[in-house]
This record gives sequence, C-alpha cells and structure tokens, in this order.
Amino acid sequence: MEVYRVPPYPITTTWELPIPNYTYTLYLEDLVDHSIELSTIESDASGKAEYVLPLTKIQFDREFLIRFYDTEHEHTLKVNH
Repeated sequence: MEVYRVPPYPITTTWELPIPNYTYTLYLEDLVDHSIELSTIESDASGKAEYVLPLTKIQFDREFLIRFYDTEHEHTLKVNH
C-alpha cells in the first residue's frame, strides 16, 4: 500500500483483515530509523480495520513495514511495506 503524505491530516489507512470483530496486534516498523511500535487494533463486522499513522512519523518521507498478528496464535496475517 502506498500512502502519500499530503493534507488532510491525520493519515488514515484501511485494511481488510481475515477475522471480523477481532483484536489484532499491529506491528509498525519505520524502515528509516528502525523504530518499532506495537499497538492493538480491532476489525469491524466486515473485517476492516483503520489505523491512523502517528503524526511524529509522517512529518518526513518514510517507509514502513506493517504487520498484523493474530493475538492468540502469533501468526502474521498481513504484511505490507
């Protein structure tokens, strides 16, 4: 997924995940400074989840590795970079 750093802010990404109404672990790695952030995200009834990129991460051009993990089994469900 390519997301452009243009207004309006914040930048929101939408993901289609395999399990509806489920809490996932989101892994966000900044491929420029190699920082890693973990958070939880919940999918809706159709399996979609929205993630807002942190404002501190979108001030400059960046590349991210984003993974979604099944919190029970630790499987990588979706990878995008």
